[in-house]
Amino acid sequence: MSFAQFRTVVSGDFAAKALTAAFVIACVRWLPPGQLAEYVFISALVVLGATLFNGFFNRHYILSDVDPGAARSYRRWQVMASVLSFSLAATLLASGRAPQTLLAGLCCTAAAAMFDFSRTHAQKSGGFNRYATSELVRCALFLALTIPILMFAGPHAVWVLLLAQAGSYLAAVRLLPTLPR
Repeated sequence: MSFAQFRTVVSGDFAAKALTAAFVIACVRWLPPGQLAEYVFISALVVLGATLFNGFFNRHYILSDVDPGAARSYRRWQVMASVLSFSLAATLLASGRAPQTLLAGLCCTAAAAMFDFSRTHAQKSGGFNRYATSELVRCALFLALTIPILMFAGPHAVWVLLLAQAGSYLAAVRLLPTLPR
């Protein structure tokens, strides 16, 4: 990785973190405490599910000498492992939560795993601009969706936010191959 590539990745990550901070501030400001706690709890399960095995699949994909056609298989396995991890964690830790919230969390977990692997694939092929830009696009889209949700979703805000987050992940997965290298 050259210094220019490093700078691209770090700049994109900093910009994405700033957008994420704006999202967190908006949630703290506009969500009632119970809904904020619910969102944070289910988001923690999403993070657990989406990242528990991703490191293994991503590192193995980057370090192995496989043909590009194997990427779909890796992504499929990563998504399945993430969904199973979230399902197990939700069953053990969140069985009393609303079904629509858990379903939205499951969708968010699957989409996050897809996005994570898509970024890894871009990284392996040297598309560091794609890697950084996709995260920035995802965060900007999610923030744009968040404001109306927080203003108008009322008691449904938690699961709608999770679905919006899943949608932003899927949009970024779709856009990633079209972004400039």
